[in-house]
Amino acid sequence: MNERTVPTLAREFVLEELLHKLRALPVGSASALRAESQLAELVMPDMVRVARVVARTWKVPAEDMVQEGLVAVMARQRTHPFEPGLAGTGRSAFPSWAMRLGRQAMERAAATWSSPVHLTDHARKAVRRAKRSAAAEGVAVSSVLRRQGLEAAATYVLGEGTVTAPLSLDELLASRESTADSRDAAVDRRGGVRASVELTLSLVDNTAERLATVAQREAVLWALYRLPRLERQVVQASMGLGRPDGQEASTRTLAVELRLSLAQVARLRERGLARLRDHLNVQGLGPGESAGPHTGAVRRREVASARSVRRPRQGQMAFLSLGEGA
Repeated sequence: MNERTVPTLAREFVLEELLHKLRALPVGSASALRAESQLAELVMPDMVRVARVVARTWKVPAEDMVQEGLVAVMARQRTHPFEPGLAGTGRSAFPSWAMRLGRQAMERAAATWSSPVHLTDHARKAVRRAKRSAAAEGVAVSSVLRRQGLEAAATYVLGEGTVTAPLSLDELLASRESTADSRDAAVDRRGGVRASVELTLSLVDNTAERLATVAQREAVLWALYRLPRLERQVVQASMGLGRPDGQEASTRTLAVELRLSLAQVARLRERGLARLRDHLNVQGLGPGESAGPHTGAVRRREVASARSVRRPRQGQMAFLSLGEGA
């Protein structure tokens, strides 16, 4: 047996014995505290190994990470004691459990320390007191923080640096109108009148319209997905979906990319568009239809407007009549 294995096995036997002892002793007693101290000493090498990795990753002191890990492990052991004997006879699963739990605590502490924003305990208590006073008096939190003697920068960050209440559309438009003269002068100099108007119009609540548009778009994409592969590729490329800059692909380009003839690409496009149109008509989202028919209603053919009438191509009428005769 390797000489390094003997201390390891002895340590695991001692760990299991201490775990059994801690489950029998009352929490907080002198005997339990001595057993916890011995348990922490035995787990210390594992905590140091994990703390070095966390300290190297997060650029924090390794000694502090060791303390964070030990505190988390021992606190968990007091509230939810580890069950010994899970690894079998002569082995202990406590070191791996402690390493995993300690690593989580170390990473949480390291993430907090590495944050660019730090609040001291005094600042947190001041904010809590200010929130309670502001809620009782019905005033802003920043005004209470000013009365407490905080600096202007701290007052802005803790009280006015966040939006405490949403503004209504009328309040937002009123605030925009109050500074309309200076803003319009700057907009006129930059030539951005159209952008200003669009921004004002975008404040109107059009949630229902956007949801309807999203639903129609999802229906079209789902119908396109259900097409056969070649038809889907041809129709998708013809619509500019998935193409650079959304440019529609021509029939010749698709014929070269798919290694098909021009006639085959044209047939695939016509069949794909027909399937797509039929599927959307069933859902009531086809061309010229705003909503599907009601239950029990008969779908009627709509009269096409003069602009929607297309002049038939040469040979088209003969082809249609031949198809009807067949």
